[in-house]
Amino acid sequence: MNMKINIEINNLSEEEIDSRLAKIAAALVIENETKETDYLGAEASIAFVGEREMIQVNKKYRGKDEATDVLSFAYGDNAAGFTVSGGIRMLGELVVCSKRVRKDAKDRGKSFEEEMIWAVIHGILHLLGYNHEKGGEESKTMRGKEKDYLDKLKIEKSK
Repeated sequence: MNMKINIEINNLSEEEIDSRLAKIAAALVIENETKETDYLGAEASIAFVGEREMIQVNKKYRGKDEATDVLSFAYGDNAAGFTVSGGIRMLGELVVCSKRVRKDAKDRGKSFEEEMIWAVIHGILHLLGYNHEKGGEESKTMRGKEKDYLDKLKIEKSK
C-alpha cells in the first residue's frame, strides 16, 4: 500500500530553503516508520524560522532562553499523532532555526543542506515517538535511525 504523505513547508526565515529536500527527508522517515495498515496517509508541518523566533518558542515551551536547531511538537496525547477522518495520521509540527542549522553546519564542516536534512530527520523521529534525551538504548536507537536515513539519502552523519 502506498501511503499518501503531505509535508507542509513554511519558510519564515531569511535563509533560502530547499523545500524539496526537506520533504524528501521527512517523507522517507514517515514512510519507513509508519507500518500500520490502518493509515491511508500522514501529514506534518515544518516551519523554518529565524533565531529570534526560535528563542521565543524555546523559552515558551521548554523554559530555555536560547536558540536550538529543531523543536518537535507532536499532536495528540502521545508522540504518535492522531488520526482524522479518512485515515490520515496527523503527526505534528517541526520548528527549525535556519540560522542555528547554518552555524551547526559550519562547526561540523557540513553543508547547510546536509545539516538541514539531519534536523528534519531528527525532528520527524521525535514526532514518531523516538527520544534521545534520557540516554541509554532509546538514544542509541534514535541515533542509529538518524544515521540509517542519512545513509539512505547519501549524507554523512552530522551529530
